[in-house]
Amino acid sequence: MQGLKASYDDPAIFQKHVDQLHELFRDVKRIGAQPVFVFMPFPHMWKLFPKSSRDEIYSRIKDTVAETGIPIIDLSDIEEKYTPEEFQLNPFDAHPNARMQEVFAGAIYQGLIHTKEFTAVLSGK
Repeated sequence: MQGLKASYDDPAIFQKHVDQLHELFRDVKRIGAQPVFVFMPFPHMWKLFPKSSRDEIYSRIKDTVAETGIPIIDLSDIEEKYTPEEFQLNPFDAHPNARMQEVFAGAIYQGLIHTKEFTAVLSGK
């Protein structure tokens, strides 16, 4: 986790990440699809660092994506609703468990139906 945080704090590494996002968005558009950026929670990371670090990193990522005009569905508030133990698959695997997958699916759907690029498609119009 220390290394991951350090990579977000290193301007050159962060720029490489930004460049990769831009390339991914271009590739999705190139095939005729509308990209959407889903900002997923990562609560285990923030047990080690202060909330101010999380907020600063999340803000930079969101600002970077917003500059592209790509719609963002932000699920990061889920981090504050569930403990890492409620979130994780088990004590040895921090990936989201089945309950969290359901929470994500519902939140993503709500985000999509309230995003103008997807409203017509999801409403069947």
